Amino acid sequence: METMRESWTDDRLDDLNHKVDGLGRRLEAGFERIDVRFDALDAKFESKFDLLDAKFDATSERSDAKFDAMNERFDAIQRTISSAL
Repeated sequence: METMRESWTDDRLDDLNHKVDGLGRRLEAGFERIDVRFDALDAKFESKFDLLDAKFDATSERSDAKFDAMNERFDAIQRTISSAL
């Protein structure tokens, strides 16, 4: 195992600085790739949500029509019962 040096020379500090700069560039590049992947996933999810919204809208219209028909039948039953009393 290497013994710890007590002083930092200019050369050693410059070397460390270059290593840190290189690490920073690699991290930035990695985050850029991740951002691109998240943007692609976001677009994919958005298109799926648009499809779901369209399906819910269509289902909602059909359900509304069915409930309207049921309400008419209940109203007819209520009129029948009321007129029988």
